[in-house]
Amino acid sequence: MRVLLHAGPAACRPLLDALRENPEHAAGVTFTGLFLPGLDDTDLAALTPTTRVETVFASPAVRESFAAGRHAFLPIHYSAVPEWLASRPADLAILHLPPAERGAFSCGLAADIADGVQRFAKRVAVLVDPAIPRTFGATALRVDDAELIAETDAPLPPYVPPRQDPVTTALGRRVASLIDDGDVLQIGLGKLPSAVLRELGDRRNLRLHTGMIVEEIAHLVEAGALAAPFLPDKPSVLTGIAVGGEKLHALLHDPAFAFHGVAVTHDARRIARLPRFTAINTAIEVDLFGNVNCETVNGRQVSGIGGAADFCRAARLSEGGRAIVALPAQAKSVSRIVPKLSTGTTSLGRADIDILITEHGTARLRHLSLDARAEAIMALAAPEHREMLAEAWRAVRASL
Repeated sequence: MRVLLHAGPAACRPLLDALRENPEHAAGVTFTGLFLPGLDDTDLAALTPTTRVETVFASPAVRESFAAGRHAFLPIHYSAVPEWLASRPADLAILHLPPAERGAFSCGLAADIADGVQRFAKRVAVLVDPAIPRTFGATALRVDDAELIAETDAPLPPYVPPRQDPVTTALGRRVASLIDDGDVLQIGLGKLPSAVLRELGDRRNLRLHTGMIVEEIAHLVEAGALAAPFLPDKPSVLTGIAVGGEKLHALLHDPAFAFHGVAVTHDARRIARLPRFTAINTAIEVDLFGNVNCETVNGRQVSGIGGAADFCRAARLSEGGRAIVALPAQAKSVSRIVPKLSTGTTSLGRADIDILITEHGTARLRHLSLDARAEAIMALAAPEHREMLAEAWRAVRASL
């Protein structure tokens, strides 16, 4: 049996608790869904020897099952998720949604798979939770189309904001310095989006078209930085999921925030029509060619390809658009600027990004030659690693 689960901010903790307490109910089940690193820490494939998971991420939390082959990782772009799910519909989807209104369920905190769920599953069960805000945008399904509706009143998990540090703060300021009034932004996952958003309170007429929003979007609302919506087709914020606490949830009752599935949020052709679309993402490491690794550490899978490539390519096609990647120059004294990425770890190709940022500076790569690009990237490394990188580049360059 295949079961599609609502995940991320829409994960139903009582359901997961019940599975952990009664793992025999998961025997022979293959769970699918968009289980996000840092948010979804339950190793479902470890519940029983015959339980399996298929998804597009492989986080450290599922290391044991991934190594054993029970957690199947699909290395695909996020934009390919709807096609993948529709190609083999689950026997049952379980959604975690707010109470229905006017005979239909909104997508709640996560439209990623809820929007279009009837293409992705043969039957749909809904766990109704009044703690989840009703949101605008796509409709998940009509009440009459649900196979089962049950109620849960467990409180949503408390939001724990990402811990900031001086390097992340510096990166946030460097990225924010490139954002102009009227830009359309995409933000990724992790500490960087929070740091960037905190620096944008003095901008005006900003919009977001993104896969996710975080708590710090409330700062932009309070500061008057967001553009007014032109409903129904031009909300202030178009997103797939919302990760935050009560402060963010209180904003989501406003139609200025529109939730849509992956087929909309990650559609590069649609996004490319937005002028001045600016994609902001982070990375694990970058090499001197400009190739980007977003998913492995020391050769071990810790995430997935995600949506960065979809957004970066859309930004390259957008009139006035930019694809920005920002990362700390080093981690625990190990350089995150490397001569060459290891085989199989390229998440973004060297032609996919325009601007690379570390705490040491900003490099505009779009029209640089091979050698000029390498020099610009080396200048972003921590000073103590630059000589090593220069020597390695000379050897790499001689082999080309």
